[in-house]
Amino acid sequence: MTGETEIQKVVKEVLSKKTPEIREHFFTTSAGFKLRLKPVSLSEILEAESGIEADFREQGKPIDPPTYEVGTVGGATMTEFHDATTLIVEGDEEQTKLNQEMWEKHLAALQEMSIEKAKIRQEIIMDAFDIELPADDYWMKKQQRRHIRIPDDPYDQRMHYINTIIFASPRDLVVAMIEVMRISMEGVVPEQKIKALEESFLGSISSGPGWETILADTDQKSGNEKSKVEIRSKTKRVARHKKLAETTE
Repeated sequence: MTGETEIQKVVKEVLSKKTPEIREHFFTTSAGFKLRLKPVSLSEILEAESGIEADFREQGKPIDPPTYEVGTVGGATMTEFHDATTLIVEGDEEQTKLNQEMWEKHLAALQEMSIEKAKIRQEIIMDAFDIELPADDYWMKKQQRRHIRIPDDPYDQRMHYINTIIFASPRDLVVAMIEVMRISMEGVVPEQKIKALEESFLGSISSGPGWETILADTDQKSGNEKSKVEIRSKTKRVARHKKLAETTE
């Protein structure tokens, strides 16, 4: 008989209690704003990222590596993805130049898609911040006086308010987003996997626009708990390549 899964343990724990456990999570920014954090749907994030990839492919953007044909010992041909080591064709400068141009377009498309994913991921996570626009328009008049353009769309206006007023420090925003990811997974996902996902999440946002300037090793107080985040710069890696067709004789 196999051991209990994490979900089975959670179900058993909840059913063993007379009343449901209700936990609230708060985060205090360096500017003094105390925010209530809510969990987000991780499925929504995954669905959004899949949708972005689908949209890019429909638009003809080369997010998949360019391909090339190679011969096999049996005389068949096999289609494989290019990587940075396969672009140069000995004795064929024209094909080499073409390969390099396609590769540059591929990398540019990947970067554009990465930025779009980071942007949408951030929007979804920021929905977890229990923040509403102030009833008065003092903050708007203050920014307009400073020639800051404020969006007309209510959703964009809220995002603008969060980014420019609530999270004046990018470091605060990173820590708060990590806290949201954690409370969205705790109790169901094992702690070791949560940490691995946090590392992956940090890598994705640190490669996004504006994150290169965030300092490492943050110690930010969130309620009564301290959250420590280490932003690591990561070398961009090309996605793993797999064969499109297998050799047939």
